[in-house]
Amino acid sequence: MRVEEILEWSLTANTALHRVDPATKLGCLSATLLALLLVRDPWGALLLSLPYLIGALAARVPWGSMARLSVVPLGFLGAILALMLPTGVPAREVALYAARGFTALLATLLVAFTTPFNALWSSIASLMPGRLAEMALLFHRSLYGMIDDLNGLLRAARMRGARPGPRLIGVLVATLLARSHESARRLMASLEVRGARGRVRPLRRPRPSREDAAWTLLTLLSIALALLRGV
Repeated sequence: MRVEEILEWSLTANTALHRVDPATKLGCLSATLLALLLVRDPWGALLLSLPYLIGALAARVPWGSMARLSVVPLGFLGAILALMLPTGVPAREVALYAARGFTALLATLLVAFTTPFNALWSSIASLMPGRLAEMALLFHRSLYGMIDDLNGLLRAARMRGARPGPRLIGVLVATLLARSHESARRLMASLEVRGARGRVRPLRRPRPSREDAAWTLLTLLSIALALLRGV
């Protein structure tokens, strides 16, 4: 599944986890990550992953895409753990770090997969300072514009038979930077014409639902069980 297909799935899927308010998911994710720092037992760290495993199954997330996105972070985690073993670190500590890494990665990916950015933006923009909210929105728009420009440049290079190498990378980066600068200039000019004053109003306010209550309860239950097992 390509990035565009993942984004489309995130926007169009209608599961219970998709209906949980983004602010609720971010709050539960933050609580889970904080609990991971406190738990000193590997099984306790794995207990914290249970809500996210249940949520992933309920939301029918594309496991293949999650696996591909996990290759680099899991490879980095595996390399760190492999370096720890010869230094005499107890096996229990290595298992604890492995369980923490797995849980943190699963939780972060699940929230990212099931939370469209526009919904996330609508929920948290009202909590952010006006300037910061405006900067976040502009960065989001510019990022997708840069991705579209890069895909177009790569297609054009392939059609012209360009060979991969430092020269092609240099041309792509220079062209992309020039286009991004021009796009940003036009965007700022349009904002000034419309009288932007650095305060973005969210499209909607967070509205707690039964899905929010259920997800919060499930997360807090896993945190309580993990902390009871060992801090």
